[in-house]
Amino acid sequence: MRVGLMAENPLERAVLATGRGTAGLHLATPVWAILAGRRWLAADERTRS
Repeated sequence: MRVGLMAENPLERAVLATGRGTAGLHLATPVWAILAGRRWLAADERTRS
């Protein structure tokens, strides 16, 4: 098992884990957001200011 792959792509990992396409993606969103450390949110805040 490649642990690095899971850390690099938590969104893809969540989608594969749910296996339900868009519906699974919506359900997995909080999970991958937490796993990603909310870096996307921090980047967005820096861009807006």
